[in-house]
Parts: sequence; C-alpha cells; structure tokens
Amino acid sequence: MIKDLWIHRKYIIVNGINGLLGRYRGTALGWVWAFLPSLALIGIYGIVFSKIMPVHRVGTGPMTVSFGLYLASGLLPWLAFSEFLVRGSQTLVEAAAYLKKMPTKEAVFVAQTSVGVLASLAISLFIMCLIAPFFGNYPQPAWLLMLPLALLLGGLGFGIGCILAGLNVFFRDVGQALGIILQIWMWSVPVVYVEEIVPNSFRYLFWLNPIYPFLVGFREVFLDNQLPSAIIWGAMVGWSVLFILLGTGFLHLLRGEIRDAL
Repeated sequence: MIKDLWIHRKYIIVNGINGLLGRYRGTALGWVWAFLPSLALIGIYGIVFSKIMPVHRVGTGPMTVSFGLYLASGLLPWLAFSEFLVRGSQTLVEAAAYLKKMPTKEAVFVAQTSVGVLASLAISLFIMCLIAPFFGNYPQPAWLLMLPLALLLGGLGFGIGCILAGLNVFFRDVGQALGIILQIWMWSVPVVYVEEIVPNSFRYLFWLNPIYPFLVGFREVFLDNQLPSAIIWGAMVGWSVLFILLGTGFLHLLRGEIRDAL
C-alpha cells in the first residue's frame, strides 16, 4: 500500500492542491477561506479567555508569552487534525464513482484529501508566524521545525482518516458521530487551556492521546524556540507510523468489500 502511495505521489499532490483551490473557486475571498475560519475561532477563544475569563500571559518568569499565541499554536494544529479526520472519513463515499471504474487503491484518495488539508495548515501556520511579532514573539530558526511537525501530523491524520473512511462506507453514522467525538476529544487535551490546571495525578493520561505530543511539539518550537525533546519526537513518529500502517492495512484488508458496498 505504501508503495502505491509513492507511485501515485504526483497525482496525490497535484489533485490535493487543486482540490483545495477548487473548494473555494467562485468565492470572493478565494483561498483566504482556507485559514479565515481558523483565525475567527482563535479570535473568539482569545476574547473569551482574555476578556471574559482573563488569561493574558502563559508561563512563568521571563518566558511568559501572549495567551493568544499559546492558543493559536495549539488550535491551528488541532483544527487541521480535525479536518484530516472529517474530510478523510468522507473521501471514499465521495470518490465512489472513481473507485468503481479505476483500480487505484483507496488510500490514494484519502492521501489526496490529506494533502489539501496539509496545504491549508501550512498557510495558517505562515499567517501565524507573520502575526506573532505583533505579540512580542519574533521569528527564530526553530520555527522551521514546524514543517516536519506538520508532515508528521499529516501522517497521523491520514492514517486515522483511512480507518474512518473505510468504516464510513459500511456505517454512514460515522460521519455524523465524528463531530461529537471531536468536540469531546478537543477538551481531553490542552488545546485552549493550559496544561498546568490539570492535577499532576492525571497528566500522564495525556500521553495516551495521539494528538498530545504534537501540541507540545508545536508549542515548544513556536513559543519556546527550542527543539522538542527526543520523547516528543519519538511519540509523534510512533503515533504517525502506527496509524499509517493500521489505516492502510485496514483499507487493503477490506478492499473488495468496500467497492461492493459503494
């Protein structure tokens, strides 16, 4: 299955980017819609936590940072992760006409969708870097590490997306339930709240959550301007590889049944 993804890499990248651009074709703002909802959500949470429930700075001593930047560095990866899952879960159903006529492996279509989401995340992160100096966080060489972090996140999203896409072919309730699951999931990790408010006796549970090391990694790079620890890198790579193997293996196992069900 991985070999098929490599063989079709140009098709995946080109169609993934075209799918992102085509999604907003005909709109007045065009590709701006790729990141505008994310910025709006960051603004809403920022107002709530800085005005209604005041949290202006995060951290201790001289290393405190704007809560708005803390929020953005966690919320943007989370929103991308959510989109990987939501769009990925619908991929095979939407591509049913092609799957019935073409011998292309199912994972190729999920990968194509993931590339579009990854491009959208890259744009959002670039905008975040442009805005950061206005909040006192200036560009650092460590910020370049957000690119491999985004790729690893894309691998995780692609793998889980493959599983959800396969399940959604047989159980169409998956797409409906996913929205509720993601709402609960978001509050199980420190996306919009600081980790320090969680009792120490419960923090170990974060490590059971695949998205957690990615949130830590993005924040260490963007806010602390430092290389994530070996444990964080290991967790990110481990979760990504695990779900890529599980996801592609799952689609390969059910390939015949998927096409019949479609």
